[in-house]
Amino acid sequence: MVAKQQTSVRPIVNEASYSAAEFLAAELQEAGGALLTGAPTAGKGFAQTTFDLKNGDAIGLSTFRYYTGKGVSLIDKGVTLDKEELEPDKQLQSAITILQEKEE
Repeated sequence: MVAKQQTSVRPIVNEASYSAAEFLAAELQEAGGALLTGAPTAGKGFAQTTFDLKNGDAIGLSTFRYYTGKGVSLIDKGVTLDKEELEPDKQLQSAITILQEKEE
């Protein structure tokens, strides 16, 4: 795990943030002190493996769970937001405001 350092990155996340995007935001928050704004994320923490069947069909099974660097599962809960802003048109301004407050 990387030592925690302050960062000026302010990820904006929402319900379309899942898998790698969701875990990147969580890791930036945990290790880099990034403040997250936006709407609740998808809470996907599984990886799927596809198995081909003899008849040409395929089946996808969840075979792995992902965890943040601190061992936190995001399954069904998503990342913890520092500031919730549900309206997409206001999310960028929310991130800018957080950044300006942090600099003061």
